[in-house]
Amino acid sequence: MAMTLAAPSRRTVTHAVLLAACVGLLGYQLQAVDLGALLADVRAGWVVAAVLAFAVSLGAAAHNLSAFAPLRLRAVDTVRAQLAIGGLRIVAPAAVSTPAIGVRFLHRKGLALPTAMTVLAVAQTAQLLMTIVVVGAIAVLASTSLPAPSPTALLVIVASVAVLAVAVVPLRRVDRVRRAVAGALGSVRAIGAHLRSQPHRVISGLVASGTLTLAHITAFVCCVHAVGGTASILALTGVYLAASSAGSLVPTPGGVGAVESALVAGLVATGMTAQIATAAALLSRVVTVWAPAVPGLIALRGLRREGAV
Repeated sequence: MAMTLAAPSRRTVTHAVLLAACVGLLGYQLQAVDLGALLADVRAGWVVAAVLAFAVSLGAAAHNLSAFAPLRLRAVDTVRAQLAIGGLRIVAPAAVSTPAIGVRFLHRKGLALPTAMTVLAVAQTAQLLMTIVVVGAIAVLASTSLPAPSPTALLVIVASVAVLAVAVVPLRRVDRVRRAVAGALGSVRAIGAHLRSQPHRVISGLVASGTLTLAHITAFVCCVHAVGGTASILALTGVYLAASSAGSLVPTPGGVGAVESALVAGLVATGMTAQIATAAALLSRVVTVWAPAVPGLIALRGLRREGAV
């Protein structure tokens, strides 16, 4: 009997097209760039500083998660879970790898699934809020004011909130949605009660969230300086955050192609040459993605063997 192969899904085709487009753009940016000569002059001290900053980010990410969880988590296990997220990220988009490992890790540690999802959402919200604080602090220290949102942007935000509010009304009448909302609200109340009873954990979680963002920015800045690039801290912060957003929006494993292209384009916009911008982008990705991938996959395998994820 002849076997027929299933046609690829629309999502698979879309991901493949996006990946090809990103890799093609990156290849275009790499043409006529002598990376060998540039990387031969890399300043080792800055690379070491970037590696140390990334190591700090792992500890901060681990504490960001454990601080908001209503149970005690071993620091070693939580750090291993963060490494595992990095390992899974090279084969799955970031939007998939973080909840896939984080929620499962918390669930296996004893939290109900809705509670585990709520803890992860709270931790990521804290990181988002502290990222805004960190960027604002950098802007103030750089004596540069952040631009106020335009009226059009405010209108879009208000309209989006209104649409979501209207959509909630009919959805609340669906039994399955109503039960899911009730479970989520129960989990939120439980997390809120836990955090109110231990405010010091909220503070430490917020500090860890800010440290996580600052460590990522520091690692990127060190990589730029390692290849001889120069730009203001605020400009480099903007380039890094924009590239990270591109990696989250484009569903390619590890943001391959999208992040590198965005980093190169952003660094060139600050006044760097294409050669230095490309070297800085690739070095940053090696330090924060590809080098940690091996220990991350090892951590993932170990956690699976132990039944922790």
